[in-house]
Amino acid sequence: MTGQDMQLTLTPRDPQITDMPDSEYFAADSIDQTMLKKFMVSPRDYAYHRLNLTADDLSAFAVGKAAHSLTLGSGPTPTLKPNLRTKAGKAEYEAMQADGEDRVWLTAADHQLVTAMCANRPDYFDLHPGTPEQAMFATLDGVPCKGKADWLPDQPDDDGVYRIIDYKTVRGNPADFERDAYSHGYDIQAAFYMRLYAEITGHDHIGFTFVVQSKQPPYDWQVWRFDNDQPEILTADRLITRALERLAWWQGKPVKQMLDWGLDHTPQQITYTPWQLEQRINQIGD
Repeated sequence: MTGQDMQLTLTPRDPQITDMPDSEYFAADSIDQTMLKKFMVSPRDYAYHRLNLTADDLSAFAVGKAAHSLTLGSGPTPTLKPNLRTKAGKAEYEAMQADGEDRVWLTAADHQLVTAMCANRPDYFDLHPGTPEQAMFATLDGVPCKGKADWLPDQPDDDGVYRIIDYKTVRGNPADFERDAYSHGYDIQAAFYMRLYAEITGHDHIGFTFVVQSKQPPYDWQVWRFDNDQPEILTADRLITRALERLAWWQGKPVKQMLDWGLDHTPQQITYTPWQLEQRINQIGD
């Protein structure tokens, strides 16, 4: 079956937490939070990325992936990419490609950046016993789902809450992470992972922590968190439920057909918020 003939087939698995290489995890026919957020934009957005995802799309996250490996102690080996313009460099690259080791290739500048970040790595993970890079599988609202957590807790914190930990790298100031969380839908990610974890473990008291490190000197970091009973997560959970119910309807139908279900193409009226309009009026002056 070609990509254009592909049907949306999501395969259920028994609820489980398992150690699984990225290649096997990404090949699993379950919906993850990244693709669910695409579907929340529109079925077209989901289908386009499902049909057109390439290795180049994944390579854009090389720095973050390498930083994850060094910080968490798990994942592909960060490796300086040889100079492919030289015969020796090409030979070295081909030899490393053939050795079977899972690598993330870095330019010289990116390798230097990741090394500097690692030298200033957050010690937060050392203080919270857990297991890195664990794959979770469960069926939510009738849809097979998956997630790969950076750090799953071995035990609850002192307040009795089991907190999943996610490591993020940012270009700017970690103190501005609330804005990033909203714009990138990290509330959706947190709610999705907490639902998976609850479905598998049966735990009621679950939280989600972000350890956020800057990619700029001095590579400082800050900790942010969601509780599972706060309005942001309760709202995100309702959005997830609605999206999963709609996604379930597409099961067994051609993915290509989803391309016809995009954004509303009727003209939309442009209106500013009162604050934005006030700023325009203030530009007029006296």
